[in-house]
Amino acid sequence: MSKLVPSPTSTGPMSQHAADHWPVCVGKLPLITEGPERARCSTELVPANASARAREWTRTHVLKLGLGPLAEAAAQIAGLLVSNAIIHACDPARPDFPIRLDVVATDADELLVMVEDPRPDFPDFAQTLGHALTAAKLDLGPVSGLACVLRLGGVLTYQEGQIPGSKAVVARLHLDRTREEALQEQFCQTSHDPLFRTEMDAHPQGALPPGGRQE
Repeated sequence: MSKLVPSPTSTGPMSQHAADHWPVCVGKLPLITEGPERARCSTELVPANASARAREWTRTHVLKLGLGPLAEAAAQIAGLLVSNAIIHACDPARPDFPIRLDVVATDADELLVMVEDPRPDFPDFAQTLGHALTAAKLDLGPVSGLACVLRLGGVLTYQEGQIPGSKAVVARLHLDRTREEALQEQFCQTSHDPLFRTEMDAHPQGALPPGGRQE
């Protein structure tokens, strides 16, 4: 069952705009959006055929949120993140744990695609994201699911899930942001993490400089 929930204006992390003061962190990144949450649609999935259902559900509900131009990219991202959750995070000891999928619209024409799974951590997140960013920038293949998310214009992070002992992987999309701008934002957001910088130093040809584009 899915639901569309109008969201009150928030003064918490969802509404912070911190382009000039990214916090220093390792692994887990803060979720920072450009505007307060406006509305949210939520559903729960079981692993069987979850990726296909996630794509269909996301496409439909992004349209309901009034962000139609982002619907196809969001649907593909939802399928990729759900597939990753099934492969890497579903716990055989918790077979009934649902995969929660949220799509959230903000007042700044942003869309969040959030996939919550039963694993509380994301091992090697910084290195994985560094590799994905390099692959997305250089159009390397074959690529990971996270690299595909970056190619579709998503900016990635993860946070604690709503269910105790879970995490949510989050992709942010924006109506007015190009793929190149999304890659640059991902680099800037993540570049304070020393593990991420180590990965990027290993692939300097794919690193985007913090102040501009790499041609």
